[in-house]
Amino acid sequence: MLPLIPILNRNKELLEKLLGLLALERNAFGLRETQELETVTAVKKEVIEELESLEKKQYSVLTKFGVINPKKPVKGAFKAWLNEQDSDSEICILVEECEALLIKCKSKNTANEQILNTLRKRNQAMLEILKGQSKNHRVYTAKGASKPVSSKHTIGNA
Repeated sequence: MLPLIPILNRNKELLEKLLGLLALERNAFGLRETQELETVTAVKKEVIEELESLEKKQYSVLTKFGVINPKKPVKGAFKAWLNEQDSDSEICILVEECEALLIKCKSKNTANEQILNTLRKRNQAMLEILKGQSKNHRVYTAKGASKPVSSKHTIGNA
């Protein structure tokens, strides 16, 4: 049997930690806690770096034991090897758990990305208003409609 269990166990621990960090990150966005956000981002970066390191170790083990041919890598070779194993084996169970955690992490990360983009757009619009650079300088007409006015016009500057 391949010595993958310690690598996969650590991978699972890191994915669980990353899932928790993504939840903390979302809360920090909501509470506008910049210090908390910086701390979470730094820890998240460390976790991702360790996950990448584990991926390299796993690849090394798989090539060492002939599961993957480094000279002619075949996409899905590990999955094919995994399908040949007993479905109740600890390796198969750990891989399934890691894949499920990874899907949850990707989902939370996407949600956080959308929140961050919304906050960024809002902050950019507010900054443009403060600087007088708003692209939508508009005034109301006598009929209640609005029309654009150049920012060089006195009313547009107001």
